[in-house]
Amino acid sequence: ADFNSYLDAGNGYKLRYHHVRLAINRASWGDEHGIPLSAVTYEKKEMARISRTPVPTKLSLSARIVQGHFLLHSSYAIILPAFTTRNRNLLKSLWPLLPHIVTGHRDTPNGHTGLMAAIDNVIRRGWKYQFTQNCSTCATDWSVTTQDFSHATGGQVRLVVQSWRDLGTGRTPFETGWRSHGVGSGDNSGANTCL
Repeated sequence: ADFNSYLDAGNGYKLRYHHVRLAINRASWGDEHGIPLSAVTYEKKEMARISRTPVPTKLSLSARIVQGHFLLHSSYAIILPAFTTRNRNLLKSLWPLLPHIVTGHRDTPNGHTGLMAAIDNVIRRGWKYQFTQNCSTCATDWSVTTQDFSHATGGQVRLVVQSWRDLGTGRTPFETGWRSHGVGSGDNSGANTCL
């Protein structure tokens, strides 16, 4: 397990290949052959800091099996003070807070195609993305939305970043559907999906 990729949500939660395989086995062959999807369901609420201001965050994970494929839904919500949305450098302090299980690819810190720019455009410029977007590198759809809460003291903005990943059929840990998502392997080879 240490030499295969995994999806990291922080605080010790890691979704590994064998979890995907066992969940699909149970769905295909019965309860005694694997684990329930509820075993990968996860929710975490905590406080983070943006511009020295404590802000609440919430990470939610859930899974489904559709036509033999393991689909993972990840959602990360954060409440930002309205004054931070005018900061040109907000993304520098916000991006490290976003869990890899929501934003990341295998062996890259930049996240899904266009996601970083979309977050900046939605928060600072008020853009709206009417539909989900997709990543050109992995089987992931993502969305970025905000909701403004006006108040006499300046208000708040709730940012929600969601991703829907197709993690494959769970038949082999070398399947591209699985390998394109996780962080690098334990052998530190820097291997990527193409290899």
